[in-house]
Amino acid sequence: MYEDLWNGKPLVNITIPDDDLVSGFIFDDAHLADEVIKQDTDLPDNPSLQDALAGLEWDSWHAVILEELATIMDAGTWSLVNHTPDICNVMGCCFVLQKKCGTGTDRRATQFKACLVTQGFSQWEGIDYSEMFAPVVKSASLHVFLAICAHHGWCIRQMDIKSAYLNGILSEDIYMWQPKGYEEKGSEGKIAKLWKGLYGLKQAGWEWYTTLHDFLVQLRFHHTHADHSVFIFEQGSSIVIIPVYVDNKLLAGNDEVTLNSIQSAISS
Repeated sequence: MYEDLWNGKPLVNITIPDDDLVSGFIFDDAHLADEVIKQDTDLPDNPSLQDALAGLEWDSWHAVILEELATIMDAGTWSLVNHTPDICNVMGCCFVLQKKCGTGTDRRATQFKACLVTQGFSQWEGIDYSEMFAPVVKSASLHVFLAICAHHGWCIRQMDIKSAYLNGILSEDIYMWQPKGYEEKGSEGKIAKLWKGLYGLKQAGWEWYTTLHDFLVQLRFHHTHADHSVFIFEQGSSIVIIPVYVDNKLLAGNDEVTLNSIQSAISS
């Protein structure tokens, strides 16, 4: 059971993905409740971490933060190392929180989200990164794609890759402080050596695109010369087109069997 270190009592009504996976996290003073904030039930939809964990909905925010950290750890995003003198640049990080509420008069929260973001503004060009690129389909390419689908009567499918940047393998040695208040128990003084991309890194979009490109090439896709964010599959009479917008994809083609096969391969 993950313990609530504010008051020493077990947390309730929280679904934790894997007790063993998240049991190494601890709190610090940043997570102590503020009685004034506790009385404020009208926090913004993008609160700070301190305000969120001191408010009335702290248990929902805490749960999604643990889920985000569990996803990151499961992907092997970093390993903890000692902070030696030869490591000059260690980035900070923070949680970006978002609450999606109901529409109209129903303002009850429908979904809580947490994303760990690095402070990439502290990276040094030529040392910490060399390429900056994110796969964003051009508007002209998207118009042509939609026109082709409308002309041939193709149905358009949409795919959202969760935590897409965690699929990118970093080429440079990047170091980051552990998330404040969620350091691994027993290793609070260590720093994280990043192996995978995180949102906020200058090169995260490029590394994600490289991984996606290589994967689609294995499926016999090729990108167009006019737009490297548009991939086309051609085999016999079958055609599939995939425009990519960072971690979102559209799929359309003239062969449902081929579409199903490709969508299944991407999902896995």
